[in-house]
Amino acid sequence: MRNATDDSIGNLVTVRNARLATFASFFLGGYTVAMWASNVPLIQGRNQVSDGQYAIVALYIGIGATVGCIAAGRIVDRWGPKWTLRLSAALYAVSLLPVGFATGAASLGVAALTMGFLRGATDTSVNAHGVAVERRLGRSTMLAFHAAWPAGGLVGGLVSAQFMRMAPDNPVLCLTVNGISVAVAVIALSRWYLPEAPEVHGGRMIDDHACAGGPAAATSPARSASTLLAVALGCTGLCAMLGEASSDWTGKYLHEQLATTTAVAALAFAFFSVGQLVGRLGGDALTRRWGATAVTATSGLLAALGLAFTLALPHAYTALLGLFVFGLGLAPIVPLVLATAGRIDPARSGTNIGIVNMLGYGGLLVGPVLIGTVVVHAGLTLALMIPALLALVVAVIGPPVMRKARLGASHSFVATVPESVRR
Repeated sequence: MRNATDDSIGNLVTVRNARLATFASFFLGGYTVAMWASNVPLIQGRNQVSDGQYAIVALYIGIGATVGCIAAGRIVDRWGPKWTLRLSAALYAVSLLPVGFATGAASLGVAALTMGFLRGATDTSVNAHGVAVERRLGRSTMLAFHAAWPAGGLVGGLVSAQFMRMAPDNPVLCLTVNGISVAVAVIALSRWYLPEAPEVHGGRMIDDHACAGGPAAATSPARSASTLLAVALGCTGLCAMLGEASSDWTGKYLHEQLATTTAVAALAFAFFSVGQLVGRLGGDALTRRWGATAVTATSGLLAALGLAFTLALPHAYTALLGLFVFGLGLAPIVPLVLATAGRIDPARSGTNIGIVNMLGYGGLLVGPVLIGTVVVHAGLTLALMIPALLALVVAVIGPPVMRKARLGASHSFVATVPESVRR
């Protein structure tokens, strides 16, 4: 006869396997993005696509991703994240094949729109599954999950470089082999995704200092209130995503404004990325200690100070240090916003995460255009003040929005195994 301890150990194994599978899924998501990004020059050449036409292709990806976020959110709410993630992530990987085999601007545009849709769907479903794992585990892990995404991008870029040595003028081999391989890996991993409708009765509630959630409310919020909270959280994430989009201009700032060599300028994005990686690897521990609200406020201030430091001191190495701090500050914001959105209403977790993701992709679309327009009319230094101000906006509006979301939340983290066993 099974006793409570046996059940607890069984739950622990299930959740730990799901946690590892979620890490791997985030990693594979970043890996798949890198396959596309690394092969863009070859794809342009193969399809004879000009820079202007490529801008339209990139817009198609963004539009597709925006629609995919919302569509996947509804499917997650109906069928759960396990099957949604399995299907969307596998198809997203396979969507690399038509991109590689495209033979002109028109076919590339259709393939890019499809790939963008599946990317958005994968983004929403993997975050929804991450929220479910956090809740079952009883502690914050979303930032570590998000750290796996750029790690996958790094590995994907290195692998893509090796394929380019074998086929320097043709992206088909790289995209075909890696697209199929990632799809197979996703299907294999999905056996460890959390079962649908996990049993949480008798679980232990975890307070705000252990997670991004908060005290459970007596009833679920009304649908309209849930949507408004998700939109408010999405606007907070939008500000952070606009900041991340501006990082593409930091190398240009070092080269043109500080007169550095191109080699030093190339370090700008690297320092920003390392800051983000460090912030996400260490962010869960800070969230468990201080709570998501305090971490979000501190992160916004830190990001603003880091970019202000870069712009105020006209020296290459102080600028690089400031960019590291800028990345460090931005790192926790989007993962915490997504985690909070996923806990506003369990019946609409996917939809709320989809709303936040949709606004985030909007930031990635609007950010480069906004920064570029200001650069043309007012200069690069003034343009880079925008993300610093937006980081301050996050520090000011983020905490009360997240606090309101916690008070309206119908559930927080629920550990399904005793703390003694979980440790």
